[in-house]
Formats: sequence, structure tokens, C-alpha cells
Amino acid sequence: VVGEEEAEEGPRSEPESESESESEPESEAEPDPESEAEAEGRRSKQLVQLIPDPRNSPPNVGTDEATSEEPAEIDSRPLSLAAPQPPRTSEGTTEGPAPEATSEPRAQTVDSGCPAVLPDDMSSDRRARGDLIVVWKSQYKLGFYREGNLADVEGDGAACFDVALGFEPVGAKTVRGDGKTPEGWYWVAWKIPEGKTSFYKALYVNYPNEDDAARGLREGQISQATHDRIVSRAKKKSTVTDSILGSLIEIHGSGNWPRNWTLGCVALDNGDMDWLYDASAGGKTAIRILP
Repeated sequence: VVGEEEAEEGPRSEPESESESESEPESEAEPDPESEAEAEGRRSKQLVQLIPDPRNSPPNVGTDEATSEEPAEIDSRPLSLAAPQPPRTSEGTTEGPAPEATSEPRAQTVDSGCPAVLPDDMSSDRRARGDLIVVWKSQYKLGFYREGNLADVEGDGAACFDVALGFEPVGAKTVRGDGKTPEGWYWVAWKIPEGKTSFYKALYVNYPNEDDAARGLREGQISQATHDRIVSRAKKKSTVTDSILGSLIEIHGSGNWPRNWTLGCVALDNGDMDWLYDASAGGKTAIRILP
């Protein structure tokens, strides 16, 4: 024990003031042996109190950070007894432990409604070569793809979002007021900023397009003149807004719940719409809406 060894051998170096107080005046008579032994015992006990037992000292004793002018006040509890302190951000708020690193692409972990890579039957289409929005109506999912791969939302996982649809979610739109969301290949005709739409922000879908016009003409819904007008607009990745086939179909914000609250549009939460709006471009971003 350190205290016992120091008591037998004496301290290697003692404070100058302490040695002066322990020296005996030359003029005094020789002290009584028994009194000197008692004094030596008291000094030994004092030294034991001043020198902490290393078995009870924290690991940092002896470093600049752990030294103290008052050894008796050193907290000798093991560091494991201290309450752990959570890490802090630069703002001073506490946060949890960092997530474990993974070597797998983040897109692999998203819901199965948004595959990480486009299937071959879709990726082979020339319209899928650039940016592509895919809507799976039966799964109420929307994914944003770049060159056939699910895009990444920086800091928030893959670009796979929950959506709401029209109040008649099954089947393709064929006529104005049927409450159905269209199905097929389309384009973002133009973008509608906040304040210009009733639903936060929007991407205008070029429905009806040439395929819808062909079906409408075949089924006697529209005239040849209307068909030709729709086809002319569709070639420019645009559309008409006054057809009996329906119009004003958008991908817009203001919430994905309840699941079937729109008149035929695709709706997202506003935060998701912010990202999708910025990622898309009028006349350049294709749209594929599946059953």
C-alpha cells in the first residue's frame, strides 16, 4: 500500500514549510523518546491522509487535468460510476448515437413499392432514359428515378414517397368527373409554384395525351378535330384543358391522407412535394402511372 510504504521510508520530498515546522530548536533539551515516537506516528498518519491510495484513484491522477492543490478533495470514485453524458450537437442539443454504417445502397432498404432499379420493360422505353416519376397506384407509392435508378433524397433516404389518389382509385381515367387517376406515359407539362395552386405546389401532367385521344376518338367520346388538337399539344409535351376526357390532372402537395381524397390527381405531403418539385423539370421529366 502506497500509504504504508511512504510512512516507513518517509516522503521523498516534503514541502519546505513543513520541514521547517518539524525541525527542533537547537536550544531545546533532548526530547523524551516516547514523545518523539508519538509525534512521528502523528506525522505518518498525516502523510497517509495526504497521499491517495492508487487503487481508489481515478485513472487520470498524475496528469495535468487531474492534479489538485487539495488532494483530500479528489473524487476517488471509479469513472464507471459517473453518469454517462450524451453527445451534443453544435447547437447544444442532445442527440442519440450515430447510426451504424452500412455498405448496402440506401435504395435497397425502401418499401417494396419503389424498386431500386426500374424493371426491364420500363427501362427499355426511351422516355425512361432521363428523369422519370413512377406512380404505383395499387401501392400508393411514387418513386423518382434518374437513369433507371431510384434517386436519393440527401439526408433522408431514397426518393420513394407515399401518395393519395382520386376517389375512384381503380381503373384509368376516361372521362371528366370519374374520380380516377390516369394510367400510362405522360410528361410534366409545366410547374405551378406555391401561391398559384390550391394545393401548395404542383406538377401539371399532360393528360390527355395522344394515347388518350386515340381511345377517345375510337370510343366516340371526342371529334377528329379535338383528337388532332390533343395530339398537336402532346407532341410538345403539353395538353388541352377543356376536353370531355378530363383535364387539370396534377401531382401536387397538401397531404397523402386520406388515401383517396383527390378528384384524380396524385397528392403528396408538402415536404415530399418540395423535393419532387425541385427535382422535376417541365417538358423534360417523364411520368409513368401504373395500375
